Amino acid sequence: MTIKLTRTELYNYVWKDGTSRTAKRLNTTADKIKLAALKANVPLPSNSYWGHLHMGTNVTKTKLPDPNNQSIINIPERKIHSNHSHLTSTTKIPLKKTNTISLQTSQNIFTDIPLEYSDSINQALQQIKVPKTMPTNPEPLITEIINQAKEEKKASQIGSVYMPYSNKSTINFHGRFGIKPTKEALTILNTLLKAFNKTNAKITLATEKNDILIELEGAILTLSCHIPSHRVLLKPDDKRWEKWHDTESEPTGEKICFSVKLQHAWNSQQIHHRKQETESDYVKRVFIKTIRLIPDSRKIVYNDQLAEIKREEEKLAQAHLEEKHREAYTKLKDLLDMARAHQVSLLLRSYIQDTSFKDQQTLDWANHQANWLDGQESSDILKESDKQKLITDFFKVNDQHSIF
Repeated sequence: MTIKLTRTELYNYVWKDGTSRTAKRLNTTADKIKLAALKANVPLPSNSYWGHLHMGTNVTKTKLPDPNNQSIINIPERKIHSNHSHLTSTTKIPLKKTNTISLQTSQNIFTDIPLEYSDSINQALQQIKVPKTMPTNPEPLITEIINQAKEEKKASQIGSVYMPYSNKSTINFHGRFGIKPTKEALTILNTLLKAFNKTNAKITLATEKNDILIELEGAILTLSCHIPSHRVLLKPDDKRWEKWHDTESEPTGEKICFSVKLQHAWNSQQIHHRKQETESDYVKRVFIKTIRLIPDSRKIVYNDQLAEIKREEEKLAQAHLEEKHREAYTKLKDLLDMARAHQVSLLLRSYIQDTSFKDQQTLDWANHQANWLDGQESSDILKESDKQKLITDFFKVNDQHSIF
């Protein structure tokens, strides 16, 4: 069976309910919805669209290209698996023991959290399985750790000081000095990073402490890696024992421990490996706790965005105020300069009237200079800077006599 929709109908569905809810409503899968939208050139909401919408931010929809094109889109329905009716009522099916997490991962356990890519997140959770050895293609951050470890080993073999072969930083493992992550710990971490990569998360290193920064579904979370250890008292018969060195740090039975915290938070939620818990179930539990912090993180990210907008508005308002201040100051300064020039020109005219010049040419020159100082005439010889200097020097010399 196939579902028939026009491009406009599919566009309205996905922008109202998202791909997951649309798939559930139409009895198909989110992947089939995305594939059909891609083929029909129907835009899908971005990863941050639902996060902004959930926080009440005004967001605009991407317009449907060529809206007049109302071609029919065929989307296959979800396949219904048979219920194995060939089994008789007397057939006994052995029950496999499963823990709580395994039962939960068979369905969407994040129904209470608005997620755009809920299908991808639940699928990533179901596929979490820690292998016995490191895969041949580990995650980039893990590859960087492995490469630097190899370089450090080569340096120690030739007795030289290890210098990082590149400017790239690696994940910081919190713990006592000298305690390094084992291959098993790196394999566990690689499995967790692989799961987050399947959710369309952006994974980088935080600038502070080189912890793992996870940006997912409008949230920003920090994942820290710890290597649990404890101090032991050495005995004199121990090779490591010395008079000035009678204690040593040793790793505990816990291979690796994770902690998750919200942005700007001081405290973090430590998630320890429980006894009789498989490594895969432990990674699933860390994954679930991280996903459940998304709503709280969204609020912080949203508040940060509002604060940034407010700071920008205040900066623009301050810049506008400073510009108005400069304009008013310059305008008043020009007015005062004109007033000072006018005072000097009045004094010069009074002097000209009280003085008998020998010839008309000298009188005309003196009147021209008075008019130039008052801004009524221009000069081909003297400059505006000359006027300012002459007036300033005049007031400096005559300030003590209080002429005006």
